[in-house]
Amino acid sequence: MLAVPLLIAVIATCAALTGEPRRPTAAIALLAAIAGLGAAWLAPPIPAVRGAFALASFLVFARVIDLLRGSPRPALARLWHLVGIVDTRRVVPDASRLDIDSLRRVLGFGALALLAWAAVVLVPPLRWIGGAALVYALAEVAFAFLRGSYRLVGARPPPLHDDPILALSVGEFWGRRWNRVIGDWLAEHGHRPLARTGHPALGVVTAFAWSAALHVHFALAGVGVVGAAIMGSFFLVHAAIVLGERVLYVERWPAPLARLWTASALLGTSPLFIGPFLGMVPLAG
Repeated sequence: MLAVPLLIAVIATCAALTGEPRRPTAAIALLAAIAGLGAAWLAPPIPAVRGAFALASFLVFARVIDLLRGSPRPALARLWHLVGIVDTRRVVPDASRLDIDSLRRVLGFGALALLAWAAVVLVPPLRWIGGAALVYALAEVAFAFLRGSYRLVGARPPPLHDDPILALSVGEFWGRRWNRVIGDWLAEHGHRPLARTGHPALGVVTAFAWSAALHVHFALAGVGVVGAAIMGSFFLVHAAIVLGERVLYVERWPAPLARLWTASALLGTSPLFIGPFLGMVPLAG
């Protein structure tokens, strides 16, 4: 286990010192970040723990990529970007305060998460719908806690999670509402570069392929090859759905019909994600 913090320290040091992509330290930082993706396999063989390590190691990898592609910054700012979870380039100073909305969301969705977990564990017929509610509630808790923590220390982060349940298309769900920490990174390094060169559809596929790779890594550490393949397929299916929405002009549909379509597409494909995910939830696997 000592190897894990040492590896993270190597990544942090290299990324903090790296200023230009051509410098030797840039190559060292990139290699260390790639090696860090294996940190999950150094963790105790508990699915939830390994999944958490896998997610953390991917976030480090993603921020190292940011630093290598971005302009030179002071070492402390680079280190802060590495460990700050959100895109710290978009964090602005603000008055320190208790964010009441974040607190309400942590408490309210935390209670929902407990109820959903109980439904999954105790009421087998509710396993899938309970699993979907659990995923949604845990995401809300995590991002509300993160936002509230930033506000408490006098910083205002960019939008992190924007009421995904209100999405009027699957494209809007992924592109503008769900998990902007990862979503914005996928857009910056996957979708937008290709869209700017006249290949928006390829950009969509690339962003979802990145997302599939992230979740394969996450699930592989927690539940193995089969579960990882199933979870990865969820995102490839959604790439096809988002491209299909462009042909169907879903954005022009009446709101009630668009909401029905979005909910049906997400819930109908959700077992591909929820099945492997529940394999990492205590007592739910």
